[in-house]
Amino acid sequence: MIKEEARQNVALDSSAMALCTATQWSVRSWITRLWIAGLCLARLCLARLCLASLLLTPTMATAQAPPALPNPDLSDVEPQVATRIQERRRQVTERTDSSPATGAAWGAFGMSLDVHGFKTEALHCYEQAANLDPTERRWPYFRAILLAELSWPEASEWFERARALAPKYKPLLIRLGNHQLVTGDLIAARATFGAASGTQRELATHAHFGLARTALAMGNSDDAVVQARRALAAEPRHRDARNLLAELLRQHGDDEQAETERRRAQQTESTISLPDPLAVTLLEEGVSSYWHQKRGRLYLIGGDFARAAEEFQQALGVAPRAEFHAGLGEALLRLGKAREAETHLQASLALRPDSAPTLTHLGFALWQLGEPESAIPVLEKAVSLPQGDRAATLDVLAAAYEASGQLEQAATIARRAQERAIESEQTELAKRIGERLERCLAADVASDEG
Repeated sequence: MIKEEARQNVALDSSAMALCTATQWSVRSWITRLWIAGLCLARLCLARLCLASLLLTPTMATAQAPPALPNPDLSDVEPQVATRIQERRRQVTERTDSSPATGAAWGAFGMSLDVHGFKTEALHCYEQAANLDPTERRWPYFRAILLAELSWPEASEWFERARALAPKYKPLLIRLGNHQLVTGDLIAARATFGAASGTQRELATHAHFGLARTALAMGNSDDAVVQARRALAAEPRHRDARNLLAELLRQHGDDEQAETERRRAQQTESTISLPDPLAVTLLEEGVSSYWHQKRGRLYLIGGDFARAAEEFQQALGVAPRAEFHAGLGEALLRLGKAREAETHLQASLALRPDSAPTLTHLGFALWQLGEPESAIPVLEKAVSLPQGDRAATLDVLAAAYEASGQLEQAATIARRAQERAIESEQTELAKRIGERLERCLAADVASDEG
C-alpha cells in the first residue's frame, strides 16, 4: 500500500513535472511564435515601404522635373516657319526657373505652334504659360480660343479664367458667348452677349448678331429679328446678319422684304472680322505665306496699303499663288501704281481667270491708265460672274463706257449700279453714281442735239 502510494506520488510528481515541462514549452513556443510573427510583420511592413518608395519615386521625380517640351515634326512646313518654331523652342530651353519670364517664353512658343497648325502642342504650352505667368491674360485666353475651335468643353473654364483677368474685354465676351451658344448654354450666352453690347459699332454688330442667334435658338423669332436689325444698324455690311434677317422674315411670311434683304446680302461683305487686339498679337506671330496674306488683307481693310503691299510681297517670295498676286495688285492700285498693279493682276488671272474681284481691279487699273476700251471687256466679264454684279464693279464699268464716249451704255450701267448701291444701303456710293448718271444723260442729250 505504501509502495503503491509512493508510485502514485511518483506518477503524480512525474505528471506534474511533465505538465510543468509542457507548460514551459508551450509558453516558450508561443513566445517564439509571437517573435517570429513580429519579425515577419516587420519585414512585410519594410517590404511595403520599399515598394511604396519605388512606386512613388517616379511620380515625385515627374512632379519636380520640368514639363515636357513639345518637339513637333517640321518636315512639311515652310522653311521660315521651321526656323521660327525652333527659335521659340530654344528660348524655352534656356529658361531654368519658374518665373513669369519663363511663362512668357512658353506662351510665345505656344503662339508660334498655334498659328502654324500644331494645335495640341500649343494647348500644352499655353497651360504651362498660364501657370507660370498667372497675371497675363493672353495665355488662358488663347488656350480658350483654341479649345473652342476644337469644340472641347474645357473652353468655358479657360474663358472664365481669362475673364477674371480681363472682365471688361468685350472681344473675349463675344467669343465666350459664341462658345456658350454652340454648347447649348443659351441663358448664359444671352447674358454674355448682352454684357458685350455697347456703343462701339464694330463690337456691337457681333454682340447683337449673337443675341439674334441665341433668341432664335430659344424659339423667340420676334426678338431675333430685333437683334438682327440692331446688328445691321451697327454695321450694314454684316452679310451673315443680313442673311439671318432674310431667313427670319421669310419664316414670318414677309417674302418681299426677305428677298430685298437677300439681294442686299449679295452686295455686302462676306464676313466682318471681330476687332480683337489681343488676337492680333497672335496673328503677328505667323510667318508662313498664309499669314503674310492674312495680314495683307487686314492692312488693306484698314487702309495701310504700303504695309499690305509688303506682306503680299513676302508671300510671293514663298509661292507665286494667284491670291498673293491679286492682293499685291490691289494694294499697288490703291497706292496709285496702276501699271505695277496691272502686272500682278494679270499674273493672278493667268492662274485663276474667273475671279470677279481681280477682274474688277484690273478693269479699274486699265481705266486709270487711260485704256477704257481694254477695261470694258474685262469688267463685263466680271459682272457676268457670281458675286460680280455689284455696285462698285458696275460703277467702274459705267466710268469706262463714259470715258470711251459710249454715253447711252454708260447711263444704262450707271442705273444698274445705283440700284445695287441703294439695295445694299451704300449711300455715298449711290450718290456718286447718281452724279455720274446725270452727267452721262446730260452729255448724251447734248451730243444728240449737236
